[in-house]
Amino acid sequence: MGDRQWHHYQIGVTRLRLASVVEEIITHFDYLYRQFRVTDSGPDALWLEVAALRPKPWSRTQYIVRSSGREFFAGHETGSIIPELEFALNQQTILRNPQYLIYHSAAMEFEGQGVLLPADSGTGKTTLTTYLLARGWRYLSDELGVVDPQTWMLHPYPKAPCIKAEGLALIEQLGLTVYPHDGFRLRDKRQRFYISPTQLGRQAIAPAVPLRHIIFLGRGQVPGPYVEQFSTAESTMYLYRTSVNPMAHREQGLARAIDLVQHCNVWAMALGDHAATCPFLEALLAEHDHHPVAPQANPTIKVYQPAEPLCETS
Repeated sequence: MGDRQWHHYQIGVTRLRLASVVEEIITHFDYLYRQFRVTDSGPDALWLEVAALRPKPWSRTQYIVRSSGREFFAGHETGSIIPELEFALNQQTILRNPQYLIYHSAAMEFEGQGVLLPADSGTGKTTLTTYLLARGWRYLSDELGVVDPQTWMLHPYPKAPCIKAEGLALIEQLGLTVYPHDGFRLRDKRQRFYISPTQLGRQAIAPAVPLRHIIFLGRGQVPGPYVEQFSTAESTMYLYRTSVNPMAHREQGLARAIDLVQHCNVWAMALGDHAATCPFLEALLAEHDHHPVAPQANPTIKVYQPAEPLCETS
């Protein structure tokens, strides 16, 4: 690896070195993560490399994303490389941090308290995260919730929020600029856009904070926003379902999930339009700064008990 030009970054819990034979990939990645550049990421940092292969003179060039001996992507289109690099970065962050409980979740800080926002893909957690940032919340991640099971601290992994084409109008209403303007195209030709954490400003990126709340996001049977309170058993089931590294903790994984939901306020929240959902969520968290209690004392918080739960197990 000595002949390559490496670019070094510290993105939350991940120290990274990146090299690419395609110069524009370094330009794109550096635009998204320049505020996390460091002089040296250290000898044990994760490394990502974009290589090129042309087996015969008349063949099309094939681009390969590799990381620590593993191949994550091989394709002919340079427009797919950044999304594939992001995928490799997420996967390797999960694999290289077995000391943490890691969940498929957005992670935010509100008035000094860590908030985990687990949700299925397509629910709208990235759009909600962006709206919360515009209201003064601080950002830890839109993809991975990284929790220390010894201290219950929520750690940052501030990757660039990824926006689908259908979410562009809402993001632009907030005055944010997506990158690039014409999007990166995945192998299935779908477009992906990113918001650089640099655009949010250094003060918008939170350090590790105590985890106090877990809010499962979903779509309800009636228009939201409203919340449903879970039992410990239900909370543990839904939280364990969102774990992306359950085997890293073997027989302790479920026990730690139980401990975590007993430590936090846990809700399922049906999303409404963002103008209503954001203040509703803030009122809920202000009402319960730590210990779970019934919310009926605050008339702005609507508690609804639907026939079917907000979170599905299938």
